[in-house]
Amino acid sequence: MHVFYDHLTDLNEVQTILSSQLQPEQVDEILALLDEALHHHVFQVVLDAIPLQTHDQFIKQFAADPSSVDHLTFIRQYAPDIEDQIRIVSQRENQRFIDAIHA
Repeated sequence: MHVFYDHLTDLNEVQTILSSQLQPEQVDEILALLDEALHHHVFQVVLDAIPLQTHDQFIKQFAADPSSVDHLTFIRQYAPDIEDQIRIVSQRENQRFIDAIHA
């Protein structure tokens, strides 16, 4: 599923590391799990950034069209730096995953 923040996240480094150690099916499975976990972290950042009274509205709009760029426009009203926040959480979670692989 394509979502409005996909261009702000990058799983290429993780994919490269996994691809060097696992079969393609396993890589796809793990990347899907990582993408799902990342989605939860990004959503937490978004919900923390917008007022509580707008959560229901945002969630309904997201459910109707997850890829709409209008979501970023809406969020920017409350958090002009939301794209940076999403990039930061994405990089942090990717690094945590990479660290776990190398542990």
